Amino acid sequence: MPAAPRRLTIRLKKTPDAPPVLTGVRADGSATWQRSHVAFPVHDLVHYCVESTPGFREAFFGLIASGWNIEDFGQPWPRGPLPDQALLAEQVVGEVWRAFLQREPLSARELNQRVAEMRAAKGLDMPRMVTEGELGEIQSRLGALALRWKTLTPGGTLELPFPAD
Repeated sequence: MPAAPRRLTIRLKKTPDAPPVLTGVRADGSATWQRSHVAFPVHDLVHYCVESTPGFREAFFGLIASGWNIEDFGQPWPRGPLPDQALLAEQVVGEVWRAFLQREPLSARELNQRVAEMRAAKGLDMPRMVTEGELGEIQSRLGALALRWKTLTPGGTLELPFPAD
């Protein structure tokens, strides 16, 4: 029987006079947080939507739930290299985010082809494909969450459970 996923509460705070703040509160009450660029809440929401897809539990938010801190995701990589699932999720997130921002249609076939090409260039295989159903769910959830973020009043917080309920 697989282990139960670790729980995390994700908070995106829209500050009135400073950059937005991303906070991850773990089940044990410990937390990690960081101020981010104004564009990054949507990037974080793409991560949430992709990682809420079945099978993505060891990517950004899953690693935070397991004890990583946000500053662990960069030079000098204190936790070591990212697990392959986190790399795959990051590549999927990049393509979904790009298509969302540019308002371009994106099919699972196109997404998988682009990600497979990026991975092949790094000598990595494609461990799993994103299905049309999963991509549709990701895109639908992202549209709804991005609208919630856009309409959130300054000082407000968008709070999300991870994994998604």
